[in-house]
Amino acid sequence: DCGSRLLGTVDGRRAVAPVVRREMQDSLRCPRRKGICPPIKIPRKKKIKLKRARSSPLTYASTWALIRSRDETKTPPKLPPLKRRQSASPRCVAQSVATYFSAPRLRETKEESKYCFQDFTCVRRVSKTWFGAAFETILKATGERMLLKMSSMQQAERGKWRGAMECPETEVKVLKKLRKSSLEHEGKRYVVDFLGVFKTNTRMFVVLEWCDQGDLLRFIVKRGRLPETLARTFARQLAQALSFLHESGYVHLDVSLENTMVRRCNGQLETRLIDFGGCRIDAPLTHNPRSCGGKTSYMCPERYAGKFFEPKLCDAWG
Repeated sequence: DCGSRLLGTVDGRRAVAPVVRREMQDSLRCPRRKGICPPIKIPRKKKIKLKRARSSPLTYASTWALIRSRDETKTPPKLPPLKRRQSASPRCVAQSVATYFSAPRLRETKEESKYCFQDFTCVRRVSKTWFGAAFETILKATGERMLLKMSSMQQAERGKWRGAMECPETEVKVLKKLRKSSLEHEGKRYVVDFLGVFKTNTRMFVVLEWCDQGDLLRFIVKRGRLPETLARTFARQLAQALSFLHESGYVHLDVSLENTMVRRCNGQLETRLIDFGGCRIDAPLTHNPRSCGGKTSYMCPERYAGKFFEPKLCDAWG
C-alpha cells in the first residue's frame, strides 16, 4: 500500500500503521486546490433595483385613452405642473413673503381676527423660528411698526408627531391668558404685548409689539460691556417678568438672551420677554427633562445632566 509504511516491531510483532502523505493531507484540507472536489458554482439571482419613475405625458395619454374607451363620459384631468424645490435663502423667503402679502385674501378661519394680510406692509425678515419666520411690518392704517410671526401649521403638526418641544398654538394660548390676566403685577409690563392673531388654511400669524433695539444678545454684542446700572435694571425687569409668569401658573423653560428683547420706551430702555412656545403649566411635581426644550447654554446643572429639576428654579438659573 502506497499510503502506509513499516514502523518496525512492537513486542516481536510487525506493526503497520497507515500514514497519510502530506499531499493527501493538503488535498483533504483544501480539496478545491487539488481538483479532488471541484467548487460548485451556485448561480446568484441578480438584484433588480426598482426605480420609481414619473409617468411621462405620452404614457399618461395612452393610459387615459384606454380608460376613456371604456367610459366616454369622463374627461381627462389636467396634469399638475412640476414644482421646483427652492432653497431657503433670504431672497426666496423675501419673494415668498411678497407674494403672500400681494395675493388676494386667503380663506380664513371662523375665529374673529382683528387683522388680515392687506393691513400690513412687510419690511424685512428679522429672524427664523422653529416653524417659520418673524418679519418687521408696518400697519397701513396707523403707520405703526409691528412684529409678525409666521408659523406653518403643517410643520407644527409634523413637529408634534416627531416630539417637538415648541408649539405655536401653545404660545398663542399663553399670550392670551397673560394679556387677560387680572393680576396687578409690575412684571406684566415686561412681557411682550400680544396684539392679535389670524390664520389661513396653511399658516398662522401672531401680531406682537415691535422692539426697535433687537434682542439682548445683539444689543450686548453691538454695544459691548454694559454699565452696571443698566445690567442691574435689565436683570430686575426680567426677574419681574418671570415672577408674573410664575404667578399666572406657567414656567418659561427657555430663558435666554435671544428670548429677551430690548425696546426704547419714553427715552428709557426696557426689556420684553418673548417666545412662549415651550411654556409648561407649573405643576407641584418636578418635570421630566426629556419633555422640555431649551438651550443647553442656559440650562441648570440638573437639567443638563438629564435629572429631574424644579421648573421655577430652572427659569431663575437661566
